[in-house]
This record gives sequence, C-alpha cells and structure tokens, in this order.
Amino acid sequence: MEKTDRKTVLIFGDSNTWGYDWRDGSRIADRFTRLMQQEKPEWTVLEEGMNGRLFSCRDPWCDADGSRQIDAVIRKHPHLDWIVIALGANDARRMYSSTSEQWKQSMRVFLDALEETIGRYCSDSKLKVLLVSPPIISKRASHSELCQIFFGESGQRILSEAGAILEDEAEKRGMHALRADRIGLTGNDEDGVHLEVPMHARLARAIVNAIDTADESSKAWSLKFDQSWAESDLMQRTGRSDRKKTGAVKE
Repeated sequence: MEKTDRKTVLIFGDSNTWGYDWRDGSRIADRFTRLMQQEKPEWTVLEEGMNGRLFSCRDPWCDADGSRQIDAVIRKHPHLDWIVIALGANDARRMYSSTSEQWKQSMRVFLDALEETIGRYCSDSKLKVLLVSPPIISKRASHSELCQIFFGESGQRILSEAGAILEDEAEKRGMHALRADRIGLTGNDEDGVHLEVPMHARLARAIVNAIDTADESSKAWSLKFDQSWAESDLMQRTGRSDRKKTGAVKE
C-alpha cells in the first residue's frame, strides 16, 4: 500500500451521517460512513453526524447550528486530507426556509465559517472539501403526511434545486461537489429525506469515487506540472550552455 493511498476523511453532517433510522430512531449499522470505511480500509473515516444539524441558524440559542460547531470539530481533527459536508436537508424544512434564496444564504454562512476555520487550523495542508447535496424527495414521498408536515411544497422545491445551487457555490470557492440528483439519491417514502440502507451504499460509493477521482486528477496535474517544469528548466540550462559555446567561438 502506498503512503499516498492513506488519507483521513472527516464527514460533517446531519442525521443521515449519524445513521438515523426513521422507523424507530435507532442507528443504522450499515450507514454510508461505515461503508466507506469498509471499502477503503486504508482510509481513516471520521464521523461527525448530528440529528437535526443545520448549515446555520438565526436563533442564537439553536444548538444544531453547524456554522458554530465546525470550529470545535476541525480543531479536534487538524490533520485532514478531506472534509465532506453533508448538510442542507434540515435547512429546507418549512420552519427554517421558505425559498431557495434563504437556503442558499444559510449555506453561505456555513461555508464562510468553514473557510475561516480551515484557514485558522489547516492553512498549511492540502485539505480538500467535498459538498454533498441533500437527498431528493421521491414522488411517492412527496404525497406522504410526514413530508408535507416537515417540508411542504416549498421545501421539496428547495431540495430539488439544492444540487445546482451547491455545485455553483462549490465552484466559486474552489471546492468539489456531489449532487444527489446526479446519483439518484432519494430518501425513504415516508419522511422523504432519511436514507434506507441501499441509498447509504449508493452514497458511500459516490463519495469514494468523487474523492478518488479528484485525487487522481490532482496527481495527474502535479505530474504534468513537474514534467513541464523539468522540461523548462532543461531548456533554460541548455540555452545558457549554447550561449556560452557561441560566445567562446566569437572570442
């Protein structure tokens, strides 16, 4: 196993990261974080999931505000290769956001806090960030009583647009994005957002693939840069040598 194969990946998320089972409130054993660890035993996958966690919250007494919690989490784990952010479902609930613009502002508050924290504790590292958009609500779930209570039409619309919003923001900030709508990630048929085991498996595979793809691209770019630099350096040295020889002939 190469040293470069080893990496530490922090998953900072909500109840799906924690592994919440909507049926009885228990914790799913085969949640996506554990499945990632099984697929990549050379990685260290750190779970930081919390039921009800939000991107951010205007209520100063809110104890589920991710923008206020991220500092303590990264301070505890400063030597990271990747941070995966899996938030946004709770922010789409009727009690928090009624429009996609409100959801976007909540996300931006969190990402500002994240960038500030990374700059404080991880400025010398090559840390990468992957933003994962929340699950899409299926057609069947959209008609369920629980889904209507929690999200209504506005929340469902926000979640359907969340992937594109998140991807655009990630590009602006030099982060990576994984869109739920692109991988067919949907919640259960009752509350609409909590994942069943097959979807945990799908998400695990998608995150692993996204990280591997990004790291391979970085390696390829680094190799290309090194080769270009070496060729440029050789040409400069060869050029200087030729000039010296030319000067010697003239003399």
